[in-house]
Amino acid sequence: MENKEVLIELGLSEGEAAVYLALLRLGESQVNKIKIHTKMHRTTIYDFLDSLAKKGLVSYVVKNNVKFYSAS
Repeated sequence: MENKEVLIELGLSEGEAAVYLALLRLGESQVNKIKIHTKMHRTTIYDFLDSLAKKGLVSYVVKNNVKFYSAS
């Protein structure tokens, strides 16, 4: 079974799983890098990041007024 399928079985949406896996691969990243990796629209990524943060799976730090997201 593929990692994405496992995350979906655990309750994540397909988009949430894609963003989470991208963060695992990329490490601490800005939304632009996630956008390039997932080929999703920025606003959609922000929605998924917000949802994942509420679930405790994603966190962020602010460096020089820029948010860097990472998988928890």
